[in-house]
Amino acid sequence: MQVVTVAAAKGGAGKTTITASLAANAAVEMEASVGIIDLNEDQATLSQWWTDRGEPDNPELITDINNLTVQVQAMRKKNAFDWVIMD
Repeated sequence: MQVVTVAAAKGGAGKTTITASLAANAAVEMEASVGIIDLNEDQATLSQWWTDRGEPDNPELITDINNLTVQVQAMRKKNAFDWVIMD
């Protein structure tokens, strides 16, 4: 499982757009299973993008993140996804 984090100190830099584009491209073009994590709780733009798409199975929005490191390691052990992309 590959893990990608899209991050920047400045708001409005296009992080969510890049994350959503990477996730959709991997799901469609690469036929990969993709999990997306929206770590931007105050805006939840990635979560809204996922909802607006009809809450698709792929990419899958991963919610209820308590301990990111532990949960990503558990997903990796289970081979839950080909890619996990975090905004």
